[in-house]
Amino acid sequence: FMLYVDNWSNNGVTFNLTWDLAPANILDCTLPLEFLSFEAEPKARQVDLRWTTGHEVNTAYFQVERSVDGVHFGQLGRVEAGGYTQGATEYLFVDAAPAKGTNYYRLDQVDGDGARDYSKVVTATYSWGTVPLNVYPNPAGESLWAAFEMPEEGSVGWRITDMSGRIVSEGLSNVAAGMNQVEVPLARIDAGSYLLEVLDGSGVSLSNARFVKQ
Repeated sequence: FMLYVDNWSNNGVTFNLTWDLAPANILDCTLPLEFLSFEAEPKARQVDLRWTTGHEVNTAYFQVERSVDGVHFGQLGRVEAGGYTQGATEYLFVDAAPAKGTNYYRLDQVDGDGARDYSKVVTATYSWGTVPLNVYPNPAGESLWAAFEMPEEGSVGWRITDMSGRIVSEGLSNVAAGMNQVEVPLARIDAGSYLLEVLDGSGVSLSNARFVKQ
């Protein structure tokens, strides 16, 4: 902090600078909050948001906001603030359903009197990665069921390849956030050993499993 004294002149006359404090340990010029850090860390199924404050004066809560374009932000959740604190205070918020790609995050800090201020914007690049895939029955007959968990709703592609790597069947399926069971038709596939591969909307492989068609 820096304090400016107005109408001062270098005339050799000393003076005392005094002011009243209420309460006695808080200066009127103290800012309501000091951010020491704000970070976004992508994990396998989520993004962890962590921030630390140096001191707080009459802070009410933090509104966590996210954007996929860095311009338009929407509210994700709310974290209660410490109110009046001295020293470092750490906070954690988990984005359990981040968007695939770059996520932009910021904090809208709200005081007890309704005043608010935004933090800096931080980013985290999130990808689904490999998802566990179970297929049944195996050996299969006229159809095969694929069970897997997805972090958000959308669509996935699937394709079946034979042992030489040739694609013998493929298709698209709509999925919901959470556990999904997708039926894969096998009526037009000859008996033999095959590989089922599940892909995201951009064609990136999420998982695969081998099965036998009777």
